[in-house]
Amino acid sequence: MSVRRPSKGAVPASVRAHWFVLMAVVFALGVALAVQGYMHHLAGIADDSVPAGGSASTVPDAVSHGGPVVDARDGAVRTVGPADHTLALTFDDGPDPVWTPQILDVLRKHHVHATFFVVGSAAID
Repeated sequence: MSVRRPSKGAVPASVRAHWFVLMAVVFALGVALAVQGYMHHLAGIADDSVPAGGSASTVPDAVSHGGPVVDARDGAVRTVGPADHTLALTFDDGPDPVWTPQILDVLRKHHVHATFFVVGSAAID
């Protein structure tokens, strides 16, 4: 019985199998992500799905023709900082039906002002 040696430059079968498995996994992952994205957002399952029929004509004039946020045309740009012993308290998530009222109660109790930033799908509502 003779042992057959691979020719020079041949790739062993185990290496080919690893590449095949890797490509199959990447392909399956891509298909799964595509199907999930299609079903989750286009079918309206997600809260952040875009409603059909939206148009640019519903944008308020103050937004579409509001001008610049910072007007530095007169050349008088300056920075204003908070007073000493001042803290800027911001909340960058929410609103949450459970936690936001509790946070507001604590802030109200201690006469504390804060800024809340609405993010994600809550910004659309």
